[in-house]
Amino acid sequence: MTIITEVIVVALLISLILATLRRIYDWMFSRSNIPSPPAYPILRHLPYFWTSFNDEKMLRLWAEDFKAQGIFEYDILLGEKRICIFKEEYVRKVLVSNCMKYERGQLLGDIFPKTETGMFLANGKEHAWQRKILTPVFTHASVLEFVKTFDENTENLIKHWRNTMKTSLTGIAEVDILKDFNMLALDTIGEAAFGYRFDTLISGENEVSQAVETLLRGKISATALFLRRIVPFYDWLPFQENRMMNKATNLTDSVVKQIIREKRSEMEKSGGKVSGNNLLSKMLMVQDEESGRRLSDQMIEAQVHTFMVAGHETTSVALTWTFYLLAKHQDVQEKARQEAIAVFGGSGAIDNTHLDELKYITAVINESLRMYPPAALFMRKVVADDQLGEYKIPKGSYVVVPICVLHHLEENWVDHEKFSPERFLGDQQISNYKFMPFSNGPRNCIGRKFAMLEMKVAISKLLMKFKFDLDPSQGELNTQLRLTLKPNPRPMLRVSLIEC
Repeated sequence: MTIITEVIVVALLISLILATLRRIYDWMFSRSNIPSPPAYPILRHLPYFWTSFNDEKMLRLWAEDFKAQGIFEYDILLGEKRICIFKEEYVRKVLVSNCMKYERGQLLGDIFPKTETGMFLANGKEHAWQRKILTPVFTHASVLEFVKTFDENTENLIKHWRNTMKTSLTGIAEVDILKDFNMLALDTIGEAAFGYRFDTLISGENEVSQAVETLLRGKISATALFLRRIVPFYDWLPFQENRMMNKATNLTDSVVKQIIREKRSEMEKSGGKVSGNNLLSKMLMVQDEESGRRLSDQMIEAQVHTFMVAGHETTSVALTWTFYLLAKHQDVQEKARQEAIAVFGGSGAIDNTHLDELKYITAVINESLRMYPPAALFMRKVVADDQLGEYKIPKGSYVVVPICVLHHLEENWVDHEKFSPERFLGDQQISNYKFMPFSNGPRNCIGRKFAMLEMKVAISKLLMKFKFDLDPSQGELNTQLRLTLKPNPRPMLRVSLIEC
């Protein structure tokens, strides 16, 4: 047994002992009145997640058991409690009216340390200031300037699929859509976020794109998340995986820092102006009108790393689920295609003056986000005691808001398991606490307009060029909850040119 293995074994034993002592303490002194599913000794609810292989399914089953209460608590790794809320009154209180008592936890910062100083993980006054100064960067008018970037990168995906068809005897491309939408989203966010051209759809993977993928896939693997919890200083131990992660982190960080240095130098030479239609250039230019304060280089680096992680991952997963649903529901696919042709003339050229006319495609995106929200849940750390109805929420605990549950509650939605874009059409007003793929309140996703425009452009262009069918061998998909809610297994689609 190696020294590293011995460290892991000892850490695991110590953690189990501490978890046992924690359970004894809770049993003797806890006054929690929050209902909880039946639990195993010591390991509590962890075996449920191990045996179901589907965290989202487990949460939805428990929510059904406690739908009258709208709240339940469960234990995860080594006795850590989670309080899951899905009653609209409770969600509103946590996200809006009492949001000062609930801060964003450090999970993303623990996984991706380069995001720690950015707005996503900031709390209190620092979050409010960063949010205020970044808001002009993400207005509707501002993100419309990226339509050309969205259009050009989607055109590269069209060329990529056409080249694949040329090598096929049937003229039909068998496509791993999650893989291809990962490349599309990475190429798009690289160019839009900090002016870097990954060009994976044109030239294939390069060293930097591979580093980004290494960080995403390695850092959020189930094994890595487990060991990071039980082994002190796990990220500093000389595992081969850690060496790969460190190399990937250093490479992506050096690229971002180099671009920032170049932009700063350009600003000095041009009297404070900077070129380039990307978020980084916009962030360098923004300034607090009252204090004159600007974003520091460290803050900007954190924002860029956050956009790369969150913007890339969530968009690729959302597009994957959307096209899987379109392939499964041919009538919806055809109706969306006809709308795109009617709005853009069928030429495939996208201009930013008509995107708001895509009512049905917007409804398709919303319904896809309802059924399979990429950000399926989020957590808040309780920093001051609170009360939700009759239930005490103690300081130091964690509250989970399960978007995947809210989006499937029978009392919230007619035919809640049916894919029906029509529910988002017409004058019907849907509560922001029933449908919230981009969260809600002062911490809602600042990039939601960016993401929606990116998806509208991609869906419109691709539907005007291709028809999408399920692979005959493709069975029903399950969900897999990691950083995002991914399909499992990966969906394979048959992509063919439409007849003009």
